[in-house]
Formats: sequence, C-alpha cells, structure tokens
Amino acid sequence: MGEISGAVLGTATISILGVHLALVLVDPEFTYPHQAQRMLKFVERALFAAPIILLSPRVCGFSRAYATFNIDLFLQRINVDEIAWADLPAHDHAHAAEVPF
Repeated sequence: MGEISGAVLGTATISILGVHLALVLVDPEFTYPHQAQRMLKFVERALFAAPIILLSPRVCGFSRAYATFNIDLFLQRINVDEIAWADLPAHDHAHAAEVPF
C-alpha cells in the first residue's frame, strides 16, 4: 500500500450542482482504470461519505480524471489549480466499527 499512499497528493471536498464530491489529487498513472480501481479502494476508507473523483495534476496543460460515474458535467466546473488541497484523512481502524448512536 506504500506505493498507493505515496501517490495521493491531496484531497478536497466540494459541492457542484448540489452534489457533494470528494476530490483526490493523484499521480497521473492512478487515473487509468486498473490503477484507479486500486486507488479508489484505498481512499474509500477515509472518504467513504461522498462520491470520489480522482484527478491528476496538470502536465503540459492537461489533467486526467477517473470516477465510477459520469463526471463530464462536474469536470467542466473544476479547476485543479484553484482547489485548497489537504492531506488524506487518516483512517482509524480502531473506531471503524463504532456506531455513532
């Protein structure tokens, strides 16, 4: 998992068209389907509350993206350079099974 965790460059949550999304900035190779599926399984542990879009940084003006749902309308409204990125929240396995009530 070290390879995957090192490929997460930042996370953010945003709302577009009334939909709350989790954005994960990753190395470009993790936006291709096989690697993206591995990355989604990894980040879902910490970002389990929202649909996730994987984005790569711009390289020569081009940024890649991957999600398991249609993201065309969302991508038109996302500027990777204007997002305040944060670190991936740590997943606390000790409290994962606790119910909040």
